[in-house]
Amino acid sequence: MNTLVIGVAALMAIALPCSAQSTETIRIWGNDQMATLLGYWEAAFRQTRPDVRFEDKLFGPASAMAGIYTEVADLSVMGHELQTDESMGFEWVHQYKALGIEVATAGLQKHSNGAALVIFVHRDNPIRQLSLAQLDAIFGSEHKRATQNIRTWGDLGLAGDWKDRPIHAYGYASGTEGGAFFRRRVLENSYKWNCDLKEFDNAQGDDGKLVDAGPRIVAALEADRFGIAFSKMMYANASVKAVALREFDSGPYFEPTPENVATRAYPLTRTVMVYLNRQPDKPIRPRLQQFLEYVLSREGQRQATRDGGYFPLSADIADAQLEKLK
Repeated sequence: MNTLVIGVAALMAIALPCSAQSTETIRIWGNDQMATLLGYWEAAFRQTRPDVRFEDKLFGPASAMAGIYTEVADLSVMGHELQTDESMGFEWVHQYKALGIEVATAGLQKHSNGAALVIFVHRDNPIRQLSLAQLDAIFGSEHKRATQNIRTWGDLGLAGDWKDRPIHAYGYASGTEGGAFFRRRVLENSYKWNCDLKEFDNAQGDDGKLVDAGPRIVAALEADRFGIAFSKMMYANASVKAVALREFDSGPYFEPTPENVATRAYPLTRTVMVYLNRQPDKPIRPRLQQFLEYVLSREGQRQATRDGGYFPLSADIADAQLEKLK
């Protein structure tokens, strides 16, 4: 009798972990444009980790970091690089920076949030290529890259009717994700813009979602033969043309093509980011780390291409992100 009881108890001990396994939830807040990609990652991860469930609350990137520092979210999916005002709340609460992990390269055409920026001129403009130093001279006034202002088309070498015409600059407002990225990447974090820059702020739709300012920027350029603008490729039309760019004063220029963005050769390529609260010198929660390791794996990066709006990370970049998780 005692042997029978012991045998039943042993069988129960073996069976319970499988049948009554506890479920762990990973809570994700952030960019609603990443819902499809997140769905791919989550479904694939759960094939080998059925004890994990996901709770996604994608109200938009504006609330993403709040989810982290109020401890109602485990991951913040931004779709773009963290702006200063987005990080301030987290740093004020925790007194250290959130851990940022690159999970994909942003594309050109599908998702407005975080998409690569493109320099446009009017279709009549003979300019075909510019350096980041020249953009700094056009759109900025402090000039950490350039040596002086560029304010007329003659300053860029154009002659005839163009020579004495002032350059009319258009772009995203500095507080938007597009404006903040341009400031960091082109102006080298200078806050001193060209005083004559016409800034366009994002709006909020009736459904509460962000309405990108990009189409209004392109429309302003379309009506101005002597303008130049930074916006996004998805808003281009036949009245404007994209300009090839190079980062330095020598070397090749790169067109804003899918191939150049995928390899990050194009200078205004952007990164899709995920943030989490990792205390310094503390390990990441195991299931959270496993999920991020899956995202950065070859299979996880293959899933990133299914959405059509993102490109996978190179092996070197993915390896560097995995090191951050250790």
